[in-house]
Amino acid sequence: LSRQHLARQDTPNRQVILTTDGLPTAHLEGTQLYLLYPPHRRTEEATMREAELCRREGITVNVFLLSGWSQSRADIQFAYRLAEAARGRVFFTAGKDLERFVVWDYQARRRSVIG
Repeated sequence: LSRQHLARQDTPNRQVILTTDGLPTAHLEGTQLYLLYPPHRRTEEATMREAELCRREGITVNVFLLSGWSQSRADIQFAYRLAEAARGRVFFTAGKDLERFVVWDYQARRRSVIG
């Protein structure tokens, strides 16, 4: 929905800020909303398709990945894949210090610590 809205905007700085704790659990197929837990392959595929469409339309996807007790390696790997597909960034929290995070900038292909 964000991509569809931003695609109609005439502005040079179109961005989606996605705050998540891991794998996607919801997607649309037409007008039907699917809420699937545990995460399903269909939802991951739909999310990756949207990331690719965002990239093609010049919309940056920034993923703010919240850490949690149930976060797995798959959650982190998905965030990497999503940001890379959209040429966006992943922001990680550093423990309980929300003011410190690592920015993965796939556009510049460099890493930096902020905070």
